[in-house]
Amino acid sequence: MAGLDTMGDMVNELETLRDRISSMASALQKLRHENRELRDALRSSQSETRDLQSRISLASQRLENILHPRSEA
Repeated sequence: MAGLDTMGDMVNELETLRDRISSMASALQKLRHENRELRDALRSSQSETRDLQSRISLASQRLENILHPRSEA
């Protein structure tokens, strides 16, 4: 009977291992999806930042021209 206990223990360990691997695979898939979403959000934020920086630069130039107009000679 000891052989059966050992075989049963091995089967139980393999089932536990299978469940853990399945759980890890699910977690990995979830993390990959979240990573993709975060990368997309980062790209969007970076694009928005560049746009805002450009708008600030243009506004600064316009303000500079109003405050210090160049005389046309």
